[in-house]
Amino acid sequence: MNRIPLASVQDFDGKTQELLSGLPPVNIAVMLARTGIAPEIYSVVSALFSDDYLPDDDREVMLYRVCKDNNSQY
Repeated sequence: MNRIPLASVQDFDGKTQELLSGLPPVNIAVMLARTGIAPEIYSVVSALFSDDYLPDDDREVMLYRVCKDNNSQY
């Protein structure tokens, strides 16, 4: 199977490197950083999951549905 190689954190500009350094070391973060709009994507995700934007139950349902749709453990 062909695989897309992960970029190195050093391959990105300073703003993106700073963003990645504050995130867990997961592949999706580096792959999204390749889009060039990673700071914007993570701002939206952070806003959605902040304590005051969506009720707790709504966030829980979103997480559950994403896990279920991707056959991930909940």
